[in-house]
Amino acid sequence: MWEGRRRGEEWDHVARTLVFTKAGKTINNNNMKISILQQEVARLQALVDRYKPLWRAKVKPKPNERFVMIPQIMEAKRKAMEAAKREAARPVTLYINHLISEEDQAAQFASWCFEFRFEGLL
Repeated sequence: MWEGRRRGEEWDHVARTLVFTKAGKTINNNNMKISILQQEVARLQALVDRYKPLWRAKVKPKPNERFVMIPQIMEAKRKAMEAAKREAARPVTLYINHLISEEDQAAQFASWCFEFRFEGLL
């Protein structure tokens, strides 16, 4: 292909350009699908982590006691449950763009500008 031949035939410049353009566009589309799916997985993973019940908490013993007493354990558990309920009641706002590096975001934007022919934005 690089020599411009295909089974003894000459490849013209237009055909070669079309082949590489279509191949590049397909690769870009697949990369975008992968990127979108990775963002969706990260978003759903964050939701799963958020809604896991966190009813465990570290119990701080009193300084002059040798062991932790049962009322202290019950109080720590109650506080952990209240904190988990407050966390679950809070509205969810997830920003996934911080998971993509700035170089990848710039490359993504440049490919969109090239694909949609926004030369003035670059």
